[in-house]
Amino acid sequence: MASGGKERRRHALRGSDHRDTLATETWFSHAPAMKRVFSAETLPVVAHIKNLLEAEGIECVLKNENIGSVMGEVPFFEIWPEVWVRDDLDVERANAVIERHHNEAAVEGPRWACRHCGADNDPQFGACWQCSEPADQ
Repeated sequence: MASGGKERRRHALRGSDHRDTLATETWFSHAPAMKRVFSAETLPVVAHIKNLLEAEGIECVLKNENIGSVMGEVPFFEIWPEVWVRDDLDVERANAVIERHHNEAAVEGPRWACRHCGADNDPQFGACWQCSEPADQ
């Protein structure tokens, strides 16, 4: 009796035709593997990277974007938002886009003093952080 119930459960899980299950298993075994390519502390930074990748035609998804409710329960770096590339064949190209973005974002040059209010500004600012006066050109 016990083995008959177990067999019925297996049949119910499989459905009436186990070929559906086999087709699904075969599809999953050939699906491209997703790979994590970027993670950061804040969602806007991660969303920006996702937008850059999508602009290059790389399909990707955000993970951990709404997981802030468990903050304090798990290590903070394990719940940082992440960008995952859908197809592992795009990982190298995605890494190149991210690297190019980081290189372009690094602005070098001297700090500058605002001619209007005298505030000290970092080189990446095109206008004063304090009074919005444009930088000297």
